[in-house]
Amino acid sequence: MVKLGSNERDIRMNKLALAILTALTIGILAAGCSENSGPPVDDEGQAVQEELKPAPEFDLANLDGTMLNSANLKGKVIVVDFWATWCAPCLSEIPNYNALQEKFGQDVVFLGVTLESGSMESVISEVKELNIKYPLVMGNDEVVQGFGGVIGYPTTFMVSKDWKIYQRYLGVKANKKELLDKDIQLLLAQAD
Repeated sequence: MVKLGSNERDIRMNKLALAILTALTIGILAAGCSENSGPPVDDEGQAVQEELKPAPEFDLANLDGTMLNSANLKGKVIVVDFWATWCAPCLSEIPNYNALQEKFGQDVVFLGVTLESGSMESVISEVKELNIKYPLVMGNDEVVQGFGGVIGYPTTFMVSKDWKIYQRYLGVKANKKELLDKDIQLLLAQAD
């Protein structure tokens, strides 16, 4: 038997470790791309709709000083946007929300839930020039937790007419307006 020097042994160990690491990486990638990845499916391979979670009940202060109760929104499609006055991406979405609110009228309510933006008075002074055509309320930790948390701004939720959280959209996307439009139409078409 040939004895290996310490350098040769180190080289062989490094090669073995690299081969094992490569095999593990390929295995993980293959598992992630397998037919089992993606949404759950039934016995015939059809996607199974996971049960939608109920949206939280809330009572939040409108910027006009009145209270907005979630019970008054049920039966409509609601787009709940968690935003902040200092968030440039949030501000960039306002024209799209205004346009969609105008397009769908009273069947859909866009609701801006203002967070981390100071007092109601400072929010009122910040939004005067923004030409927002949908209701804005002051958010709180309870409503944030009820929607499952917010990890960044903007975070937008689509709520169905039967008060279930249908979809969550994180951040700003180039096609977000189109995605919202499509999902709103889908939810409006569903029977009550």
